[in-house]
Amino acid sequence: LSSTLTVGAADLQLTKTHSGNFVAGQNGQFTLTVNNSLGSSATSGTITVTDTLPAGLSFVSATGTNWTCSAMATVVTCTNAVDSIAAGAVSANSITLTVAVASSAPNQVINYAAVSGGGEPTGNTGNNGAVDYVTIDRIAPPGFVPDGMQSGLPGSTVWYPHTFSASTSGNVVFNLTSVQSQAIPGWGFTLYLDANCNAVLDPGEANALTLPSSPIAVMGGVDICLVLRVNVSAAAVNGSYDLTTVSAAFTPSVGMPTTLTRADLTTVGVAGVLRLTKEVRILPAGMFQFRNTGRPGDVIEYRIRYQNTGTQAVTGLVLNDATPPYTTFVAASCGTLGSGLGNCIVSGSNPLPGAVGAISWIHTGNLDPGGFGTVLFSVQIGQ
Repeated sequence: LSSTLTVGAADLQLTKTHSGNFVAGQNGQFTLTVNNSLGSSATSGTITVTDTLPAGLSFVSATGTNWTCSAMATVVTCTNAVDSIAAGAVSANSITLTVAVASSAPNQVINYAAVSGGGEPTGNTGNNGAVDYVTIDRIAPPGFVPDGMQSGLPGSTVWYPHTFSASTSGNVVFNLTSVQSQAIPGWGFTLYLDANCNAVLDPGEANALTLPSSPIAVMGGVDICLVLRVNVSAAAVNGSYDLTTVSAAFTPSVGMPTTLTRADLTTVGVAGVLRLTKEVRILPAGMFQFRNTGRPGDVIEYRIRYQNTGTQAVTGLVLNDATPPYTTFVAASCGTLGSGLGNCIVSGSNPLPGAVGAISWIHTGNLDPGGFGTVLFSVQIGQ
C-alpha cells in the first residue's frame, strides 16, 4: 500500500516595464509587478523587491499599496508584509519607481531587479530576476540669438533682431532691462514680434509687447522672432552707451524652466557696427545651415560670420563663444580674415579637446567698413 503527497510551493517572478524613452535631465518611471503565475500555492510572509539602478539613473521615489520602500546609494529596496499572492496569480499592487535621468546618462541603460521571499523555496528562485532596457533621448536646449552692437547719433533709432527657438513646446515670456553709461533721460525701448522673421518691422507688426510679455505659446521647431527698437536720447553725448539685455524665460511642456539672455550695445556717435551670424553643419561634409539636427557622437562645426556694417573701422575685435550644452570641444580655427585686420589668433585659454568652456578669437588691426570674415569651431555631441 502506498500514497503520494503533493506539496505546493510559491514560485515568484518579477516584471519590470517603462513607457517610451527616457529623456536626459528629466524624470522617468518604472513599473515593477510581482507574480506567482507558476506557483502551486499562495505566497506567505514578506516579499522583497530589490532594484539596483545603473549609472545615469538616481532614486527619486518608490511607491505602491502595501509596499514600504527605501534607497541606499543605487540600491532600492521595497518590502510587502501584507499581500499574499494566490497560486497562478499576479499581484494587484505594483511598485512605481521614479528615477532622475542625469544629463550625462548614456544612450541606453540596463536596469536589473529581483524578487525574493514570500515563502518561495530555494529551488524556485532561478527565475526571480527582471531586466529592462531603456533608451535615453536628449532634447536640444532652447536657443536665443544674437547679441547686437550698433551705433547711433543722438535722437536716432537703431534696431536689433532676435530669434528664440526650442525643440519642444511650451511658453516663453520676454522682458528687457537697460543700463546707460550716463544718467540721461530720453532713451526709449520697444520690443515687437517679428511675424515673418525678416529682421525688420513691417507695417502689420506694429503692436508692441507689454513687458514682461504675457506667456507666448511655443511650438517645437518653430522660431519666435523679435525686433527691438532703441531710441537714442537726443541729449546723449558722443561715446556714451546703452546696454539693453533681452531675456526669454522658457517653460517647456516637459522639463525644467530656463532663462536665456542676449545683450544689445548701442554706442552714441558714428562708429563701426559689428553684425554677427552663426551657422552649423554636421562634419565631415554637411552644409552650413542656421538650424540643423545631429545625433549623439556626431561632430558638428559652427561658423560665425562677422561684418562691419558701419561707416568707421571696428578696432580691438575679439569674438567669444562657448561649447553648447551636451557637447565637448574638438577644435577652433580662424576662417576668412576680414579686410583691414592684421591677424587672427585662437586663444590659448580655449578648452582642451574633450573638455568644455569658453572659446575666443583675438584679431589685430582694424576691420574696415563693409569688411567681413569668419571663425569656426567644432564640438562633439555627447553619447
